[in-house]
Amino acid sequence: MSMGEVCLILAVLFSAVCAKNYNYSCVFRFDDNEIYDLSSLKRDKAPDYTYREGEYLYVINFCRPTIKRCSGIEGGFASVWNGTSFECINTIGSGSPRVSYLNEQNKFKGIKITYSDFASTLEIEIGCDQSFDEGVLMRAQHTGSIYHFFLKSKMVCRNFAVPATDTWTGVSLFLIFFTLFGLLYMGYGIYASTKTGQYSSFADVIPQKEFVLNVMLKCKEWVNSLCRSSSSQRAEPA
Repeated sequence: MSMGEVCLILAVLFSAVCAKNYNYSCVFRFDDNEIYDLSSLKRDKAPDYTYREGEYLYVINFCRPTIKRCSGIEGGFASVWNGTSFECINTIGSGSPRVSYLNEQNKFKGIKITYSDFASTLEIEIGCDQSFDEGVLMRAQHTGSIYHFFLKSKMVCRNFAVPATDTWTGVSLFLIFFTLFGLLYMGYGIYASTKTGQYSSFADVIPQKEFVLNVMLKCKEWVNSLCRSSSSQRAEPA
């Protein structure tokens, strides 16, 4: 087993272990090292957040697709319906989010989350309001393929932001995991070469397959434990 194959297996293993914990993340990182955890705005049971404007019914959720589905098919984080016939018109909100402040000169006002794909753009503005423990959908509208939702919640007030150093991310976990495994891997090679007195090449002292599999199993248990710990910390209300 080559080093390249071991690295590939480790990458796949890490993805499989942590995939469940990092789907639909509600943790948003800003350029100034502020992190907002909006997990408390997520609704796993009906109803979603809804707003009626004219002939349209707007539906939105956080960290997961809307519970109300178009034709039973899981869609994006938001959708638009005919307010009379209740037929789904469009599902929106996919791709990676972009985050910014509502006002860069006054970051206490709130944040903006934008999802864009080839068909539409979803803009979610959340204004800081200490009187709302949970999110309240105040307004929704759309112009062409741009859909705009405005909510209020205390969860985006600056005192609810989490320092970046206090939050584990998938990247940091992988780097720690990969570094520790690499050190153990090379350390065993040095030990084996010293033990046998053979110094022809590092490849000659690569650990046996059984050793690699045992180390991977232990590392998987360790990473899984960290993932569960990180997930539980993120789920705690601020």
